[in-house]
Amino acid sequence: MDLIEAYDLPLTPITVTPATKAQLTQFHSNALITRLLKRRKPIDDATTTTETKEWSDFDSDPSSSDSESDSDDEISTLDTSVGLAFDCPPFPHMRRYVQYLIGSALAAADAVKHHNLVLNWYGGRHHATKSRAAGFCYVNDICYTIQRLRRLGFQRVFYLDFDLHHGDGVETSYRGSAKVFTCSIHRYDVGFFPGTGGLADNVANQANIPLKAGLSDTSLLLIVKEIILPLLHDFNPDCLIIQTGCDGLGSDPAGQWNLTIPGLSRAIMEVYRAASVPTIMVGGGGYHHRDAARFWCYLTHIASEQTPPSPDEYIRDHPGLDRFEEDHYQFWTDKNCQPRRTRDENTEEYLKLVADAVFGDG
Repeated sequence: MDLIEAYDLPLTPITVTPATKAQLTQFHSNALITRLLKRRKPIDDATTTTETKEWSDFDSDPSSSDSESDSDDEISTLDTSVGLAFDCPPFPHMRRYVQYLIGSALAAADAVKHHNLVLNWYGGRHHATKSRAAGFCYVNDICYTIQRLRRLGFQRVFYLDFDLHHGDGVETSYRGSAKVFTCSIHRYDVGFFPGTGGLADNVANQANIPLKAGLSDTSLLLIVKEIILPLLHDFNPDCLIIQTGCDGLGSDPAGQWNLTIPGLSRAIMEVYRAASVPTIMVGGGGYHHRDAARFWCYLTHIASEQTPPSPDEYIRDHPGLDRFEEDHYQFWTDKNCQPRRTRDENTEEYLKLVADAVFGDG
């Protein structure tokens, strides 16, 4: 967000109120939320940054702590039972993160009643299920947003996921719903996380577009025009949520796809403009942190109808400027604006096979 703020774009900030436990348990299980909200004094007190010291005031309620009589093994067992281990371990002031993340999800839903486009780059945690954290996603903010939208009167919600990984948590939560359509464009292969979302998983109001390695801007745009836009037209939503994970960029360490920042942004904007309904864009995966920041900054420019950074532009001064020293402070690099020399395995024949499965013609 610091990089986006440095460009002083004409955006209207939205005030976020931390979600209460009562709000948090409207989707996730009480068991998961209870563990997420626990005050973890040894972990929290070990942090020393200015930011985490400020968080300590927020997390000062001792009543939320584990009992001193609980052993480390007992606490670990409780955490593991709800997925708080391995790729989702407890971290300092986790409860603050959860409350503000879901607070942002609810605020985004409220705001889209009055604004045609709402951007929530903190959101996009699509793997968590009702009862378990998973895949670096401690909670599923998207499901809270959908839930809130439905309560606000939006009758038909279309959810589209551009992340490299399958949006399994959202799909599972709304499988069989007549009012929520979930669609995920993702890498699919044996052993690739989370291992779901194959062609056989296409059912009513649930579309999966499992893709091979090397996905290019050209192929993604073809998918949008030949599959996504017809699905949108047929479902006729009155609200759209787009998960804009950027771990499919060619510069991302995942190394699976070959998208560029302009190419991925164009595909997203094609959907937004064609839908012409109130839309919420959320963030998602992205493991090249500098290029993830660049991508959401670029997309914010395009979405707010502002001229994006020019080819020779340097990163503007902001608190994270030093992180861009490796790239000589340039916004654009050879790796983030030009595709790698790698083969796109998603041939026209394969994409036709996918389209046939999605539309039931196979």
